[in-house]
Amino acid sequence: MHKTTASFFVKFVCLLCAFGFAISPSAFSDTLASWVIPASSTVASINSSFNAANTAAGALGFTGTATSSAAGWGGTGFSAQTTIAAGVSKNFNFYVTANPGSEIVINGVANFSLISSPSGPSTWTLFYSSTADFASATQIASITGAGNSTTNITADLTTALQANPITVRSGTTGYFRLVGTASVSTSGTGRIPSGTTVSVLGTVGVAQVSTLVWNGGSTGSWNYLGSNLVWLDGLNSVAFSSGAIAIINSASSLTVDAGGVVAGAFTNNISLGTTVINGGTLSSSSIVNTGAGNLSLQSSNSSATTLVNSGLGTLSLMGSGTYTTVNLTAGKIETLANDVLSGAVNASGDSIL
Repeated sequence: MHKTTASFFVKFVCLLCAFGFAISPSAFSDTLASWVIPASSTVASINSSFNAANTAAGALGFTGTATSSAAGWGGTGFSAQTTIAAGVSKNFNFYVTANPGSEIVINGVANFSLISSPSGPSTWTLFYSSTADFASATQIASITGAGNSTTNITADLTTALQANPITVRSGTTGYFRLVGTASVSTSGTGRIPSGTTVSVLGTVGVAQVSTLVWNGGSTGSWNYLGSNLVWLDGLNSVAFSSGAIAIINSASSLTVDAGGVVAGAFTNNISLGTTVINGGTLSSSSIVNTGAGNLSLQSSNSSATTLVNSGLGTLSLMGSGTYTTVNLTAGKIETLANDVLSGAVNASGDSIL
């Protein structure tokens, strides 16, 4: 770079820094989801007006009694409790989902303001949870002194989210509650100003494929819940993320979530005993049983591009499945019900079908 040009570039960057531009995390944020707030409405929820590609956004809900007002959307029912918790009072709520193969990082909000009547809530607290029941909720920020006024909490929430961004893994959902407390009476109102478009900000990227090893003991649940830390990513206990590679190294019985799970690949590599997969559907590019142990697929409608038995153990098919190619190079594959095996079968070596 020419010295004069370089000097100008440095001065230009320094000027931007001096005014606070280009260095804030929000400068690298996109709108992930938005909701347009109506006037004089008593609906219990508002559908999203926008969601970013590779995401899904749920409706913005209100759990109190919605009352009509030209000033904003919301209503009554807020608790006088001063205890701050996700379940102690009425709330506004929403959720954002990362589609399989994508990952969301939430690091800010836009246009989050609240109107409290003189007897309405004076404290607003935003909570996050990886589950819809908020059994294990994380407090993001709490703003007090909001009574009898319109309070813009955008900066408070964004500052907290920039300090501790929330990652929503592939195929999972992030749930949020904005809880109003310290209300003078339950007849006091809390509202979001009408005509505003409230938004959640962040980034959407391609999810990194992780190799996860089962660490949930002899029995456990296989799902996407953020609190279900039964897989090892290296030395770290993590929840399963859609598209991750799943490995079982000890005989276990796994109950798949009723909604099913998607794995990039699945390998059962045990020296003895039997691994049982039951419950919901397991979908994977490959399902492989290797080693001397057994694998029993009891879930219905499981699917894989390739189904392989390459060890001395037995692969038992007890539920219907769709497998494009079945490779049997050792051991045995057995079908224990009707319509459990479809696709081309390739058998070789010392094997039994």
